[in-house]
Amino acid sequence: MKYDHVFLDSDNTLLDFDKAQEGAFAELLARHGVGYTDELYARYSELNHGYWKRFEMGAITKSKLCAERFEVFFGELGITVDGIDDDTFYQQALSRQYQHMPYAEPVCQALKNRAKLTVVTNGVGTTAHSRLSGSGLNKYMSHIVVSELVGHNKPSREFFDAAFKIAGCKPGDKIIIVGDSLSSDIRGGINAGIDTCWYNPKAVPAPDDMNITYTVRDLRQLLYIIE
Repeated sequence: MKYDHVFLDSDNTLLDFDKAQEGAFAELLARHGVGYTDELYARYSELNHGYWKRFEMGAITKSKLCAERFEVFFGELGITVDGIDDDTFYQQALSRQYQHMPYAEPVCQALKNRAKLTVVTNGVGTTAHSRLSGSGLNKYMSHIVVSELVGHNKPSREFFDAAFKIAGCKPGDKIIIVGDSLSSDIRGGINAGIDTCWYNPKAVPAPDDMNITYTVRDLRQLLYIIE
């Protein structure tokens, strides 16, 4: 099918957020004199994931997420920290992490000649823009839509309404969203009435209750979908 607009998630779709987060987390541990271990990173990842899930559901605010995740994590180690100060440090460290997901750049380069590309991402505005700029992928994008800057997060309809307005399109146009998250990217796209493409490199079984338009394990497969 010919799509005129392609909405692309950033973290773990275009940019390797797992590697970026690990690098930034190691810097934060060092700040408090704690050595990095896989066990510490696994515990932080579990805690952080829970906070983001609650944020996506509207159960907590972004400021609460940013402050509490570090206060709780370091509290478990018997270390008292200023969560907001640590979050600022962490975001600065994260903004210097630019690792691509496999084939992200050649795919974006090829897609740019076929459709308008818009990044749609949950996160902090300065960090998202810095990482996309540092990665070199921003040059392929017509627009970058960040939840913090529009005041709403995926999967809310308000986020997608803002994205439509910024990208210059509307429901009913030939739009597809590509992302790795079922809860934010795919559910958000379904709720917004656009086609969806689940980037699923680990071949996780698809849920029975979601009408996903396409599923790909390799970003290069997008070139066959977006003709």
